[in-house]
Amino acid sequence: MDFATFYSLGGVFMHIITLCSLGAIAALVLHAKERRSQPDTTRGLDLAANLALACLGLGLLGTLFGFADLTGALQSVEEVAKWPRPLAKGFSIALITTHYGLMTALPLGAGVAFARWRRAGDLAQRAPAGA
Repeated sequence: MDFATFYSLGGVFMHIITLCSLGAIAALVLHAKERRSQPDTTRGLDLAANLALACLGLGLLGTLFGFADLTGALQSVEEVAKWPRPLAKGFSIALITTHYGLMTALPLGAGVAFARWRRAGDLAQRAPAGA
């Protein structure tokens, strides 16, 4: 499956997850720029962490909507032989949004953790020896 098909099967949640992940990347870039002039700044880190968490939450919310679509489709189909298409659509929304939410949230969370670890190491190096 190519990315365009993958993206289109996830519905509106894919757009929102993408916007959240782009916002988190922008917040991490802002933090990196601010860090050059103010090494002890945390500006952008909390926003990036919250947006990464939002990506995960939106992926899980998409899963719930996918399963709701799945159950609604199954209730409307009379013949068992016609179930595969509604099953496929509902499961694709459910699983693809979860996959995309995790696929964006995990690297963003790792980026935030790395930035916080790096900041803590810099602060420890600048601390006085006797403190």
